[in-house]
Amino acid sequence: MQDPIKPVAFRDGDPKTGELGTIVSADWLNAMQSAVQSTQQELLSVVNGNNGQKADPARPDQLQEAIKQMAWGGNAKPTTLAEYGITDGLALRPQLSDKIDLNNIVDVGLYHNPGNNYAADGANYPAPHAGLLFVLPNENMVYQTYQCYDNAGCWYRCRYRGNWSQWQKLADAATTLAGYGITDGATKAELKAAVDGLVSGAPGALNTLQELAAALGNDNNFAATVTNKLASKADKSNSLAGYGINTLALSTTQTAQVLKTTPNVYDGNIYTNGTLELRSTGSDFPALGLHRPGNSAVALVHKGYGAETLVLKESTGNEYRVWHGGNDASFIKRRRYRISVDDKTSLDDAITACETGFNYGTSSGVTGPFIAFGGLGEANSNLNYPCQLTADYTTGYVMRFRTRNDDANRWNPWHTLIHDGHLTGQVAFFAMATPPDGWLPANGTTISRSTFASLFAAIGTTYGAGDGTTTFNLPDLRGEFVRGWDANVDQGRVFGSKQKGSLVIHNDDQDIYAGGIINNMTNKAVRDVAGYDFVPEVKDYTSGLVINNLTLLNQQAISQVFGGNPQNWMYMTRPRNIALLPCIKY
Repeated sequence: MQDPIKPVAFRDGDPKTGELGTIVSADWLNAMQSAVQSTQQELLSVVNGNNGQKADPARPDQLQEAIKQMAWGGNAKPTTLAEYGITDGLALRPQLSDKIDLNNIVDVGLYHNPGNNYAADGANYPAPHAGLLFVLPNENMVYQTYQCYDNAGCWYRCRYRGNWSQWQKLADAATTLAGYGITDGATKAELKAAVDGLVSGAPGALNTLQELAAALGNDNNFAATVTNKLASKADKSNSLAGYGINTLALSTTQTAQVLKTTPNVYDGNIYTNGTLELRSTGSDFPALGLHRPGNSAVALVHKGYGAETLVLKESTGNEYRVWHGGNDASFIKRRRYRISVDDKTSLDDAITACETGFNYGTSSGVTGPFIAFGGLGEANSNLNYPCQLTADYTTGYVMRFRTRNDDANRWNPWHTLIHDGHLTGQVAFFAMATPPDGWLPANGTTISRSTFASLFAAIGTTYGAGDGTTTFNLPDLRGEFVRGWDANVDQGRVFGSKQKGSLVIHNDDQDIYAGGIINNMTNKAVRDVAGYDFVPEVKDYTSGLVINNLTLLNQQAISQVFGGNPQNWMYMTRPRNIALLPCIKY
């Protein structure tokens, strides 16, 4: 296309005045003609390039049709990117339906979810809200972005090699520094307050640089002047006395003074430079008060309770003793970092009274905190007859203590404190009709596994599984004799099992059995393991069943069964007894 034709300002001529109109030169007309021809050629190339059509002077729409073909590819306007010939655009996919799992949506495109219930009923949505899902797969990754329609947030996640990451929410636009996680920035209100404070704090006479210079005497060497002035002042000191101040008196009537003391006997000359003392100038004791006007107050006061004493006194009149001069040696004087064989230290020889720390199993076998306290002796000296207490730090289950016998110059043995946890599952008999606190009657009843969790952990379902899930059974000792269990002595016996009664022939003099257990009683006949048959005759309760009065059924001599001394033999089924209440500790 040619360059634009230079513009010409045309004007008409005026016959009345004789003014001529614009004269158009041949060069300008030739240029105009050339430009028109060039434009026509370009338009004809557009028309003729439209599917091979030729210019037709009778048709006024050929240029429009050619443009439609170029832009649309036809006479109809496209409605999709593909109809425009765009193959790499993001396609608008069919809208999501109900109960869709977003983990399965991996094809590129935009997916519209029209309902909150679709998101709520579906799977792996970031929020139960309608919205627009953007999906872009790329090799081993699939990117998803979900924008909720009601400003409930914009979420994103990625699947890498089949594993989806958690949805992450884009932060909402913040209106404050704190909203962006900035906690050390000043707000406008804080800046304004700081500036206002600076302005209001400046003296009015120094509100301009000119006034400031005048106040400094227009001294160009002000720094040197100040340095020279300071040189004539007293040197820096680390005490009031260094500045010539020996007493700091109260502003009111001087009933007390704060002053520096010199080393003296009552502080044991510990503080070689003296101490800061609140001293009374009268006969009363001074007090250090803490008071907030209009509210309660407390005071640390010196009082006499038979010895030097400091008391914290409230305005309500309550008093709390915080130090007593007569008992200072019984307070904890030192905390040990640890007591350990690695340090060659032990509770046996490294600890004195009034110490605390952590013991790594020395002497007591318990690893945990310890305290040594009590005893007799003078203040600030090693106390005799102290007590040591140490506890297991892992479970708190074991606590042991011991005392020292300084008369014999030795520690007494360690003893373990017994608490309820040690006794869980123990069986005991009580001489009363109801069990004491912490005990249950051992009557085989069904109880809750959760309510009595410690007991269930101790005995389990040995005596019955209850309903199999929430309950279990207690042992039933009603009317039973308890027998010591051992699988070797009582062969085949199961722990916690019951055993039926039996008849036993027993030599009361020699504590031996004749033929073992008597069994197979039939029609009052008893056969022992040796094969002798006899019928017992019941005598009085106190003498039991006397063997001398047995009738042998097979006519063997008594001497064959019992030897030469049958009068000492008896058989027993139940000894004398008394009824007590069997209980189990829970």
